[in-house]
Amino acid sequence: MARMFSPDRYTSREFELDIMLTFFELEADESVVRYVEKSPVFAHVQVDSSVFAQMESFSDENTESALTRCEDGVIYLNSIHIKDWFKGKDTFSKNLLYRFSTDSAAACLNPSIALIVDDVTQTDDCLRTNSTTSLFQSARQMKPICDRFESTFAEMMTRVLTLQEELEIRSQGDLVSLRSRAAKALEWAKTCVDVTDLIFDCRQETLCALVNKGVGFDLGSRSEEPRDYLRQKLGDYIDRLSVTEDQLSDRSVAEAVTRTVDHICSEASQDILRTFEQLSGDIATFSRMISFAELNPQLCQVPPSLEKQSAIIKRYSIDYVPCIRLMFWPRVAAEWTSRDRLWPDRSVVERIVSKGAHMVGKAFCHEDIDWRLSFSVAEIDLATGWTPEQHFVYFMFKSLFYKFIKPLSADDRPRRAAAEAAPAPSSDGGNEHCVTVKNLKILNRVKAISFV
Repeated sequence: MARMFSPDRYTSREFELDIMLTFFELEADESVVRYVEKSPVFAHVQVDSSVFAQMESFSDENTESALTRCEDGVIYLNSIHIKDWFKGKDTFSKNLLYRFSTDSAAACLNPSIALIVDDVTQTDDCLRTNSTTSLFQSARQMKPICDRFESTFAEMMTRVLTLQEELEIRSQGDLVSLRSRAAKALEWAKTCVDVTDLIFDCRQETLCALVNKGVGFDLGSRSEEPRDYLRQKLGDYIDRLSVTEDQLSDRSVAEAVTRTVDHICSEASQDILRTFEQLSGDIATFSRMISFAELNPQLCQVPPSLEKQSAIIKRYSIDYVPCIRLMFWPRVAAEWTSRDRLWPDRSVVERIVSKGAHMVGKAFCHEDIDWRLSFSVAEIDLATGWTPEQHFVYFMFKSLFYKFIKPLSADDRPRRAAAEAAPAPSSDGGNEHCVTVKNLKILNRVKAISFV
């Protein structure tokens, strides 16, 4: 709700959510992370054999060269190309669920993958009948659907992976082998159609139903477009592979079937698997959010006055942020784990440290290889343990941030730097940077307090 104090009419009416897409996991070896001396919150990630092994699992040789950058004789991960590569994958570029609209201006400043729903209209009746408590109860009723989906999905994907392995083994070129490979590829395609329907049926009953109930937006009809796309793509494979033994004896037919099977083995199977992984991951995330809310019911207890304010929301946006997951706590943040404190408890600190941290692409000194440490998971853990008073104080300062700090655009960075370095303002208030300096200092202090 703090966003409603922003002078920007889009920001003040927008509900925003960031979802991290992990594409790399760095294990306990922190040696590949080179922290920037001037600002250790930024780092460069050196590509070693373990990183290359993970790259090979989701990219080809050409992609690997684009995802890296050589700097001073050392190969680093290219943060910009990682974002571009994600945006270009079928999961997002061909899946309309992830590209309702595109803001080219915003994309230039902060390239990401976004789901944006504009012009949301909530009537008074909708607000009365779909309060946060009511929506939470509806979501809880959807949890068994998610659980059944995860179980069935796991079984079906085991079959898909088995078919793929068998398909790749049968690679000899004789007619008998081709007939067998075509049969396996046909079964693979039909099974993938069933998986597609399983995923989108569950999405209709859970995610789409809750969005429709909460904000009156028909997400269900949008969700059918990517379903149709996947079914059409798989249907083309089924049509090409549905041939008889007599037809396979024709050389031209055999060559066409061979090309189709080879294409499935070399490209299509991996693309389809990644799409299934992402789409099913959304359902898993939705399920975890329900479980999290059940463990923290106070988060769904919104005062009626604030509940009514949700009528100002006209845009919902979800940013999908490619990131690296660190399976360790960064050494540059080691001081936080041992400092003297009254809050939080030592057990909370240990739990947060055990979860590690993340790195997201953010330019600092080298635009294409810079990564910034992100402690979003830690911040969420801390925030869920706040008292109502702490939440209120944070809300106040967050409101000040959107009112005074956020409006400073990227083009205003030189003035911000000058303001931060400016001498203390005179008592007569004549310093034009007075408000900026005070707000910057307040914001920095609040950030420090919130992560004590």
